[in-house]
Amino acid sequence: MLSSGANLPSFLPTDVPFLLIRGTEDPASPKQAAKRSKTFAKSLNTINLEGAGHWLMVEHKEEVTKYVEDWVESVLRESQDNKPKTKL
Repeated sequence: MLSSGANLPSFLPTDVPFLLIRGTEDPASPKQAAKRSKTFAKSLNTINLEGAGHWLMVEHKEEVTKYVEDWVESVLRESQDNKPKTKL
């Protein structure tokens, strides 16, 4: 539980990479909500698992794990590519 005196930002940075993996049959994650998320998460990467429900890690464990691994690797690679090169 957060106290009212917590020193937290009142906004979510939009330049942070986000990954949303949603099941197309998940009533808790409708397609329109995922689309609206793009308004506050400009770098949102959405993956729609066709026919999947709410329990993605149970229903599609290997597939979800692969998507997350690939996404993390791409974010790290992009971070390294955008790092200023220092000259000795």
